[in-house]
Amino acid sequence: MTPQRHRASQLSAIGLGKSFGNFEALRSLDLTIAAGEFLTLLGPSGSGKTTFLMALAGFLKPTTGHLEEDGVDITDRPADKRNFGMVFQGYALFPHLSVAENVAFPLKVRKVPAVEIRRRVGEMIERVGLSAHAHKKPAQLSGGQQQRVALARALVFEPGVLLLDEPFSALDKNLREGLQAEMKRVHRETGTTFVFVTHDQSEALALSDRIAIFNHGQLMQAAEPRAIYTRPSSRFVAEFLGRINLLPLEGCSASNGRATGRLGEHALSAPTAAATPAGKQALLAVRPEHLRIGTAGANDNTLAGVVADKIYNGAETSLQVSLPTGQRLQLSVPDHSAAARMAVGERTTICWPVEAGFILHDDKNI
Repeated sequence: MTPQRHRASQLSAIGLGKSFGNFEALRSLDLTIAAGEFLTLLGPSGSGKTTFLMALAGFLKPTTGHLEEDGVDITDRPADKRNFGMVFQGYALFPHLSVAENVAFPLKVRKVPAVEIRRRVGEMIERVGLSAHAHKKPAQLSGGQQQRVALARALVFEPGVLLLDEPFSALDKNLREGLQAEMKRVHRETGTTFVFVTHDQSEALALSDRIAIFNHGQLMQAAEPRAIYTRPSSRFVAEFLGRINLLPLEGCSASNGRATGRLGEHALSAPTAAATPAGKQALLAVRPEHLRIGTAGANDNTLAGVVADKIYNGAETSLQVSLPTGQRLQLSVPDHSAAARMAVGERTTICWPVEAGFILHDDKNI
């Protein structure tokens, strides 16, 4: 089957806010979603991501601001007139209809000719790998197969936008990973704009062209996965997306794009894009996978400590190293390495390249 690319839509939220009484679920949100983009909305429960998705769908009317599709204001356009596809957390399949009938339903509602319905349903069912199950009812399918039916039904009428509300949440880890690959393939083939809500950080990193992180109704940062992981804009984003070590530095100063400060007896450095007044306190952030145990290189930061805990994770072992200043560093080492065989209580030296860390100018709980 030759893939058909759908007409993708650009979406823009401009000053978007949504209140429920005195509670602000969304606060002055400005965000543009490019046509054909796979954007993932990520954040803790109650952060505003699902509220934003429901506003995009037309199920919630914003309190302030407006929404645009391809430059046209759609704030007051009803949900059934937006021509957006939607995949819900519980799939919402019709139990009395077969797979083919479920997928055909949105086309019948739109009064598409029967010959065209058969063609498009057949192509879409083949695309999601369910041709052998077209005659079955949802109860005869696995959870992963039901999810693919919901995806096919949402895409068959060729929407400009597909909205997905945690569609993998009820599936086990192995099935989720298989369907993530399927989702990326379908997105690539159709060219539809995908807006995807999840709590799963690894899922967001694996699927997205960009990730938008929400907290307390505010958009904290929107960037490509690698950029948002390696250079988060705030302490909240750094701590929310993956594991992170945060070290408070005293007496910081910056020159030539590098900040230097002290942690106890050790001078530590990291790249910084912001000016740091002399004597300022800051946080040096570094991911566990960038730390190593052993001899430091010429451009490495170095700290001494004691192994406080170790956890076997299969291919890798997680170590916690206690520092004389009271902080604990997390690091991940290959399970076949000598570092993984270190005993709790053993003294060690930790080092990492200066360029692997970054500075966060955020005084929360320092």
